[in-house]
Amino acid sequence: MIECKSRWSRENFEDVLEKCRAVDAIVPMKEPTLEDAVVCLQEQVAALAHGTDYSGALLVKHQIGTAAMFLTGGQGVTPKKLIEICPETIEFDWPDLLIFVETGLLVVKDKSGQHRGGGRLEFYKYQDNALLGFSIALLRLIQERVTYADAPFFMEPYAFQILDPKPAYAKAFKMRRLSVGRRIFMG
Repeated sequence: MIECKSRWSRENFEDVLEKCRAVDAIVPMKEPTLEDAVVCLQEQVAALAHGTDYSGALLVKHQIGTAAMFLTGGQGVTPKKLIEICPETIEFDWPDLLIFVETGLLVVKDKSGQHRGGGRLEFYKYQDNALLGFSIALLRLIQERVTYADAPFFMEPYAFQILDPKPAYAKAFKMRRLSVGRRIFMG
């Protein structure tokens, strides 16, 4: 889901947060895929090979992806001012991607759990290249959440000379849900 606003304002941002919260509340019911079945079989074989009991795996799937775009405004926006608007519920309310086109600021929400078990908001100051950074992040988001019939398209290798891969600012946040992935239970 992508929300596009013509102009940045706190009210418009709060509207985006409200819509993202509503989308996050939707719990998609997903059946195990063919890939899940194959990985489960591989885990069972590995357990047999190592002489351990295989007790199953907890499989956590992605929520519906969200993005927001502000075409103009946002000159006074800083990471700290944005975070102050909604500091406690970043995991549920913030879009996965947020771009301020006019000012060139891109915000990416990372819920991988790789940051001390929590999530992180990453702020990138891409200036005139913000749309390229947004496109790459959007393709990555889509890539993580779909099943492929063909090989995925990777745009990042073509932009490595233009975009700095390190965020200009990052803010850690607590996660109340498990991060996406498999957790294997061995006996």
